[in-house]
Amino acid sequence: YFSLLPSEITFDNSLNMNEKFIVSEVVTMTHYAGEFHASNEYLASMMNLKKNSVSRIISDLHDRGYFERIGFYCPRNKKTWKRVLRPLVHTDCKVFTFNSDEMGSHLFRDNTFFGDQ
Repeated sequence: YFSLLPSEITFDNSLNMNEKFIVSEVVTMTHYAGEFHASNEYLASMMNLKKNSVSRIISDLHDRGYFERIGFYCPRNKKTWKRVLRPLVHTDCKVFTFNSDEMGSHLFRDNTFFGDQ
């Protein structure tokens, strides 16, 4: 298991480590699974934080333009059954052009080796 962290996030001094971790998780899951729909509770358990702390961090990152939030609601009871976070960061570097199957194999692209040695 690994996470992808775009360089614009790595060098963004306005973000603390918890914020960078959450952005990294959202970028990685979106890239490899198509969307990020993990709960705040799940992130809180990974980061050893309280759920409301994660909620505040995500809301702040959304307000600052790092994520787009998409809610899926049940029309009958108006409750959210799924929340998707979509990263609004630069992800067109070389690593994002490979899918997860390619990342584990021995590949050469543009004279650059990718895979186990």
